[in-house]
This record gives sequence, C-alpha cells and structure tokens, in this order.
Amino acid sequence: MERFDSELEKIKGTELYEHIVRTAKIYADLEKHQEYFCNGFNIHCKEGCGSCCEHFVPDITEREAEYLAFGLISEGCAETVLEKMSQTDHDNPPCPLYDIDNKEHHCTVYPYRPLICRLFGAAASKSKDGHPVFRNCKWNDDPGLEIPSHVLEEHKEYLVVMSDYGMRLEEEEINDTDTSMIYDALLRAVNKAELILELNEQQQ
Repeated sequence: MERFDSELEKIKGTELYEHIVRTAKIYADLEKHQEYFCNGFNIHCKEGCGSCCEHFVPDITEREAEYLAFGLISEGCAETVLEKMSQTDHDNPPCPLYDIDNKEHHCTVYPYRPLICRLFGAAASKSKDGHPVFRNCKWNDDPGLEIPSHVLEEHKEYLVVMSDYGMRLEEEEINDTDTSMIYDALLRAVNKAELILELNEQQQ
C-alpha cells in the first residue's frame, strides 16, 4: 500500500482525498474485527477457492469506486483493468476483476476490493427479529455450518455484521446511496481521480 499512500498525498486537501481516507478507515476497522471474528469461529475460505467471484459481479457505491479507482491508479493498472472490462460480456459473469490464474488472490484488485467482497462469507447478517445469524458460504467445506445467535451475541465487541458496515459506508455518500454496476462506477471514478491528479499537478 506504499504506492497507494504516496499517490494519495498528491491530492491531499481535496474532497476526493477525504473520501478515500474515510473509506480506508472503514475498511481498516472491518479487517481488525474480521480477524477476531473469523479466527475465533474458525471461518476461512477454502484455499484457492474463488467460486463466489465466478458467479457474481458487484454493484458498488461511489465511495467504493473512488477507493478502488485510486488503488488501480497507484498500481499503474487502471487502464488495463478498464480495457479488460470493456471486453467483458456484462450479461455473462464472472466478475471482470477475477483471474483464476492469479496465484495469491484470484481477485486482481484484492487490497482495494469493494465492501461486499470483503464481507461475503466472513460476516454475520441479521435475522428478521434483529438477532445476528451466520451460515457458512455454500462453497465452503461445511456449507451447513451455523453459529447460534446467542453465541454471536456473546462476542458483540468484535461481531462483524454486514448491514452495520454497509450503513457506515452509506453515511459517506453525499448525493445518494444508489449503487452502480462496477463497470460503470469504476470508469467514472477512474476518470474523476485522474482529472483531480492532473489538476493538482498543474497547480504545484
């Protein structure tokens, strides 16, 4: 993330900088709590699994798109990713950012991935009566695994609930909370970030 932080310093003082810093804080909080949650309940994806990505293309918010876009720009691969997305059949997933041959993570943008990709299979949800529930990912070794609500509630301090983090991210949205397909949202965010970087460079 050194390149990300270095590139981010170039737009310090802008609204985009503030957006990205606040999104990074939400993701950092999530990772801290998720480590406790997943290790404590022995929740882990199967090694080499990427089945959820093969069948899913995320809708993302403007803030998620900005964070993802800036990550790609800092890695020098934004144009490559956009080109790949332009050649992807939008009606026939897998996710355009998924690469089965990518060794460490099948996700080619893993450090900058959207919120749902961070939460899926590694967070509880809420039942109709408001109690936390967890059921293991259907592609995992034990897809029937469920953790009782009373056990989850005993660990409220570090409990990771999807809707809680979704609401935190929505609170950062200024205009509205609508989401867009990643193809459209990421293209807009990359163009916006590149323009702000260019303008800031011209002013220095």
